[in-house]
Amino acid sequence: MSSPDQNFQKLITEISELCEKIHAYTAGGNDGRPWMIPSTATTGEIDKDGKSVPISIFDIKNLSAAFERSGPNQKYEEEMSKGSESTVGVCMGAKVQIDYLGMMERAFRARNASPIRCYTHAASRRKAHGDPQGVHVNSVLEFVTNLMKVK
Repeated sequence: MSSPDQNFQKLITEISELCEKIHAYTAGGNDGRPWMIPSTATTGEIDKDGKSVPISIFDIKNLSAAFERSGPNQKYEEEMSKGSESTVGVCMGAKVQIDYLGMMERAFRARNASPIRCYTHAASRRKAHGDPQGVHVNSVLEFVTNLMKVK
């Protein structure tokens, strides 16, 4: 029997606990609203109190480490390499973890992105989506048009 990745389990547990703390704060708690930064988002350094030093939300390049997906990716590859002996549940469970960790990272980045960063990314997407040779016209529309011609 296989079990979920430890990083996945830790992040799910932490996010649940953080949401509960944020709710308590919103309902009139006195502890202050916690930042929604996972404990796995660290620099790898230890402070004078023996605690891991949290990563800065401005360290954009290294934020992915908190949402590490190599464990579920490896589990999926190992299971798929078994061919007909592979277990569907393990494969699906690994894929759900991979997708969920990716979604958690994207949500984290969106929550902590500056308005300027969001504006710049949105402008770039709009340019690409509006291009006559872009994803909508050349990919989606062409795909559906060709698909509807199949007999």
